[in-house]
Amino acid sequence: LQIRRERRIEEIKDRVLTATGLGTPPDMTGVVLTENPNIQTIIHEMEKSAPPHSFRQKPPYDDDDPAIKREKIFSPVEPAPPGLRIPADMNALYFKLDLGTLLTRVKRAILHVWLKPMRSELDRQVSITVYKIYRINNTDFLDKTEVTTLRKEFDALEGNWVKIPVYKLLQEWLSKPDENLGLVVEALDSQGRQVAVTDPTESPKNAPLLEIHTEENRRGRGRRNSGSVDCTNNDTEKCCRYPLSVNFVEMGWDFIVAPKVYDANFCNGECPYLYAQKYAHSALVQKMNSSSAKHGPCCGARKLSPMKMLYYDHDHKIKFDTIQDMVVDRCGCS
Repeated sequence: LQIRRERRIEEIKDRVLTATGLGTPPDMTGVVLTENPNIQTIIHEMEKSAPPHSFRQKPPYDDDDPAIKREKIFSPVEPAPPGLRIPADMNALYFKLDLGTLLTRVKRAILHVWLKPMRSELDRQVSITVYKIYRINNTDFLDKTEVTTLRKEFDALEGNWVKIPVYKLLQEWLSKPDENLGLVVEALDSQGRQVAVTDPTESPKNAPLLEIHTEENRRGRGRRNSGSVDCTNNDTEKCCRYPLSVNFVEMGWDFIVAPKVYDANFCNGECPYLYAQKYAHSALVQKMNSSSAKHGPCCGARKLSPMKMLYYDHDHKIKFDTIQDMVVDRCGCS
């Protein structure tokens, strides 16, 4: 039983690293989790859901129905490539974009910027202007041009997050990657002081983020359901489902933001000879494809469910995605 439990945990590790495209766990040295309310809301909603397997979505899709894979990506500010030679006094915000992933899938883009507390009650309204950086006449000389201006009203004595739609700008960068030279955000108080946090080192928890929503159409595959029961204390041989709680913290996987713990479950038990008689064709095919003539039907997962996950990738972007086949719902012999 312990061997099957350990094998299931290794399957989960492989599933997460493969489905996310990470390959290996990201190095989280020096990473500080943002206090951005959108991300904190996702974490809170996942934490208050109980039990952990309530994170699961509906079972996999029918063969003929298209499935839409939705993902949220929160990209941090990164140092601009050295070749761009962006002047330091521009305080540019540069975001690295994965063109292969985003080119045809982006549905929404939002820039999150933190405004520091201001000293005067007069600063109840602040103008926030976003500029994009561009090359002057295709030379190495850079300048900025206005993209959008917003006026936000809030309590000036407290810090505030503001959301700025930048979908059109992102589409420009995706269609013309060479024009992604970064952007500049200006938010000035009544005294002309910059109140927008644009330097990630100034306040790592309140550093700017680029939130990108993507959608991808794909076809799901229906699963055949076979009857299954949960194991009890009296079950010593028959194929059934055992509980298994996976703790990512204990695994040392600090790149997973939420959930930290979830119920994965696993299958174990024997499949009697009567099964092979009842499902003679399946047993025969399996025996023919097996290298061992003694190999019979085995106990395994017959229905699995997906699970939502919030995690960091190797570029320290935070992704909110759905990972398929993470929870065993039913076990059976085949």
